[in-house]
Amino acid sequence: MICKPRRISQHATQATGSGRWRLMLFMLAVPGIASAADPAPSDAPPVLNVIPVEGAADAAPDPARESEPVALEEIFVTAQKSRQSLRQVPASVSTLSGESLRNSKILSAGDVNGYVPNTQLRVSPFAGELRIRGYGTSLSNVGFEPSVGLVIDDVYYGRSAFLSTLMYDVDRLEVIRGPQGALFGKNTVAGVVNITTVDADRVRTGDLTVFARRDGEILDARGGVSLPLGDALFSRLSGAVQQFDGLYYNTALDRPEADLQSYAGRAKLRFTELPGDAELRLAVSGGRQTGNGNLFQLSKASDATLALFRQYDPDVEANPYDRNLSSNVPSRVDVETQTASAAIEVPWTETAGFDTLTLTSVSAYARSDVRERTIDFDFSPLPVVRLDLVEPTPYTQFSQELRFNGLAPSLFGAFGRTEFVGGLYYLQSSLLSHDLAAVEDLGAAAAFVIAARSGSAAQGRPLGGALADSLASLLGRIVASPLDDALVTGQTNRERAELLLDQRQQAAAAYGQFTTYLTERFAGIVGWRLGVESKRAHLSSQAPDGAIFLPAILGQANFDTRRQRNETESSPKLGIKYDWTPAIASYLVWAKGYKGGGYNALPFNDQSLEYGPETANTYEAGLKTRLLDSTLDVNLAAFLTDFDDLQVSVFDGSSFNIQNAASARSQGFEADFRWLSPFPGTSVRGNAGYTDAYYRRYPNGPAPATADVDSVDLSGRTLASAPRWSASLIPQVSLPGASPAWGVQLQVEALYTSQRYLDVDLDPNTLQPETLMFNARASVGARDGAWSLSLFAANLSKERVLAQVTDEPVAPGNFGAVRQDRGRELYAALKLDF
Repeated sequence: MICKPRRISQHATQATGSGRWRLMLFMLAVPGIASAADPAPSDAPPVLNVIPVEGAADAAPDPARESEPVALEEIFVTAQKSRQSLRQVPASVSTLSGESLRNSKILSAGDVNGYVPNTQLRVSPFAGELRIRGYGTSLSNVGFEPSVGLVIDDVYYGRSAFLSTLMYDVDRLEVIRGPQGALFGKNTVAGVVNITTVDADRVRTGDLTVFARRDGEILDARGGVSLPLGDALFSRLSGAVQQFDGLYYNTALDRPEADLQSYAGRAKLRFTELPGDAELRLAVSGGRQTGNGNLFQLSKASDATLALFRQYDPDVEANPYDRNLSSNVPSRVDVETQTASAAIEVPWTETAGFDTLTLTSVSAYARSDVRERTIDFDFSPLPVVRLDLVEPTPYTQFSQELRFNGLAPSLFGAFGRTEFVGGLYYLQSSLLSHDLAAVEDLGAAAAFVIAARSGSAAQGRPLGGALADSLASLLGRIVASPLDDALVTGQTNRERAELLLDQRQQAAAAYGQFTTYLTERFAGIVGWRLGVESKRAHLSSQAPDGAIFLPAILGQANFDTRRQRNETESSPKLGIKYDWTPAIASYLVWAKGYKGGGYNALPFNDQSLEYGPETANTYEAGLKTRLLDSTLDVNLAAFLTDFDDLQVSVFDGSSFNIQNAASARSQGFEADFRWLSPFPGTSVRGNAGYTDAYYRRYPNGPAPATADVDSVDLSGRTLASAPRWSASLIPQVSLPGASPAWGVQLQVEALYTSQRYLDVDLDPNTLQPETLMFNARASVGARDGAWSLSLFAANLSKERVLAQVTDEPVAPGNFGAVRQDRGRELYAALKLDF
């Protein structure tokens, strides 16, 4: 879309250990563009609208106004459950508009990484891992509550995986950092991802954007249409279709893996001019995602296990970067989601001492059905262990919120202007996780165990105990009589276990926050949320009598139990803010966050079934400024967060253990800027983030699988998946076309992330090196926004990025990895507005 120069940006620079020299590219670049000069004139060349702001209408240049300066548009957010200028929000918030998402080819949650400081998002159709300031919840266990809240169109979603199908037709994406429990409730100890989708418009509008990779293996189409249905009834229909032909090739099954077919749609109705000037918004959505589900490539393997693997697939290797994997399990993923919501706003004026008072009711229902999900537990071509669904895995939730937003000239007759938000919240949810862990072929499993613990393979911790003696006896009989089919088949049929978590949850809370100006410029902030929660669960692990392999290798033990836990949540917030001028504001806030306890969704035995809540205390100071005749925005925030009773999910090489095992600290800063250069048609945005996230106390941390001890002291060591530095720098240049009706825009992106460990045991084999990724875009389009054609070059620097590295089960010293990048790519995109 081509339009008048508006103004962009939000990010800056950084450095890290061995990567410090690479960050100098950022530091050298900024001074060269940051010298202030006169703002760009209003008749500057047209540019593509990629500014992450909202609310301004395009207009043709007026010669009579050529002397007026061009200014940055104001960014408005709902980070405090009411519409406010970003500069007035006492929190560290980053925003990306829908136009920015399109113009940076951000098509999924994972694509946000690099554009928002101190933020790592990873979402699959059935699981999600959102991390802010180095902290988040592992996606390895669906029983875990999230650490980063997900809110879409004023509705809280209890599982991050909903983001996989609902992130389209986005008007604005906000990342709110730090505990947000006072307003958004529990399970927001690290922050909130707050998304607003495009509303039904009063005029007929439509848009369509189609992305295609050069080889045609990735296609993405998304858009929406707003249709007025009368003077007081408006509608919007939107949707997204994605087709990925596969990120990997499975040499064992001769098929693509991690392919995706995704379909999603949303319908909205907006009723206005209801009695009392009320407005009613109704929305429904649905989506389905299917694909082949094998993701792990061997990244390291012993010679003995590789030799065994090659008896089943001669092409198997241990290279996580060649996009070849080898798995014998034809894994599939099939997930459906449905949502529905009704929101009514009733404005009251001059009521009970308020200048304005609005009552909002939000009722919502959501369901995610994992209809199919198969996992090759050993991610190898051997038929060893697989994990299947016994029945579909549904997560459902119903929520109801009643909220008051108000503005009063005083606080009950004292002090000055007061802003208030508060209300009541109720959530009811259910989760069913019913899995079958089964040995596929006992002979192959026996050979795998022997190979994994012989030759050059690391021995690791012994199996130990009577189970080890039973397994050794069984393996000896199989090796001595390899043709005894009855022995092998009979025992294989006994090596299967059903794992069950059937959970019901109810939660209710009351909350409120006052911001009162004690003087003309100085305000105090008081917020608090008090909630109660009850969870009931049925957990079991059941295997036939005589099972030996599963108990010895995966720690399986039969049990059946029903449990209930009740919790009380308290999330207070205190702060101050000072408006130095209308364009400069600062704040200091303390807040406490609360994350609920719960149950293990993969209960192989009864030793790690339940975990308690964790809490976070944060201190944050920030400064938000608009400078240089409103052509430069600079925002700074410094923070310190202490986590207590940290919930930790550890994969010890065989099974998952969940416990409250540690305390941690995260400290650092965020900085972002948007700048309208004095050079016509030129703008820059950037950010930088630093996070020092480490365990304050973790004396019994997990040891690497190759160690001869069960635990190590990780106190003082870094958290996993917590890069210290992240930064981006995005300059943009707009040029006039041969005709006043169209123009050209060029954009370059530099995205930096420092090194980080990808597994909680901090094994050196799980270390992801630093990356400095360069992207570029060239666009041509109409000034009025009717059309634009863009060419994207992604990952020009050919950085190799892994999203996860973990131990191969049963084989200490072997590792599997999930690759995140797709190498260097070329895309074309066509956008139409109508």
